[in-house]
Amino acid sequence: MLQHDFVRLISKLLGRALQLLVLSVLVTSVTFLLSSLIPGDYFTTQRLDPTIRPEIVDQLRHRYGLDQPVYVQYARWLGNCLKLDLGFSLFYRAPVSPTLTTGRQNLRKLLILRSRNS
Repeated sequence: MLQHDFVRLISKLLGRALQLLVLSVLVTSVTFLLSSLIPGDYFTTQRLDPTIRPEIVDQLRHRYGLDQPVYVQYARWLGNCLKLDLGFSLFYRAPVSPTLTTGRQNLRKLLILRSRNS
């Protein structure tokens, strides 16, 4: 009886893990697709700057893979996420992972302060 319950538990856990995997791929792919439908990218505004040559913008788009089809960009992004490499933020000009860690630490400090004051 105990062995049968253990097998059912493992089976249920594996089923839930598979559901989580499918849902994660579905949500990230739809989000990635929708964000790619927005006209332009980070370098579109750079093209408007007369001091930046169009060749430089093209090189940057190539460097960051923005000249690739969406499915190639998604596959590369997903592979990097699985390696915990979230890329480079063009906005902050820094790697994304430490930027998120800093934000999470600041949020934790705010939550601790808030809990002490309530």
